[in-house]
Amino acid sequence: MRSKASIIRLTTIHYRTERIEKLCHSLPRPSTTLSFGDLAAHSRNDMMLNVAAVFSFLLLRCCTSAAPVSTFTHHDLGAGPYPIGAPTCGSVNLIFTGLPPYHPLVEAQGFNGSAVNAGLRADAADLISHGYNTRVVLMGPEVDISVLDGRLNDTAWDITGIGYGVRGSNREDLTLRFKDIVQLYHSQAPGAPIVFDHSFTTALWAVQQQLPLIGGNCTNTPGKDLGFEIYCDVCSQ
Repeated sequence: MRSKASIIRLTTIHYRTERIEKLCHSLPRPSTTLSFGDLAAHSRNDMMLNVAAVFSFLLLRCCTSAAPVSTFTHHDLGAGPYPIGAPTCGSVNLIFTGLPPYHPLVEAQGFNGSAVNAGLRADAADLISHGYNTRVVLMGPEVDISVLDGRLNDTAWDITGIGYGVRGSNREDLTLRFKDIVQLYHSQAPGAPIVFDHSFTTALWAVQQQLPLIGGNCTNTPGKDLGFEIYCDVCSQ
């Protein structure tokens, strides 16, 4: 059985943990500048917040500011997508990757290459017409991941995507490729969320769920075409 002193210590730790969590939730989001003034303002009436809380605050500040972040805040603890920093037509850079339409693995999953090709190109055109600066990079697992890495280096990406053809397969090579893409996105675009479509015609839907643009009508100010690129040595055409 625990001693009375141990119980008191555990209770104190639990209380302090709750206080730190409440403080963190009440402070400004990491997208704003935090200062000791913020901490003091929220702890002025709580003398129980001791050095441990200050240390935890500093640790939180370091963790949330270490990696570069996108210009926009994309998601707020399940509250849904909302725009910060006025993401308007032509201000959001998107990169989407998946399998080439005529790749043998696409046909092996039961898809018609011509239909997939038309759908992917129409989806990319829709993304651009709806105001997103869009680059599509299509490649199979036989192509080295460094190809995608090279297409990530020249732009600050606000949002990234992975197509259903890579995610929906039960093949080991595509599962490993999916993992590699996720890790690469986290490394090269750490401030950008990853979105997933549910077919070869739903990339626009996936992007708008995560980062809709202010106003929504980009007819006169479309996004930029950053390339529709296919890397494939085994494709039928």
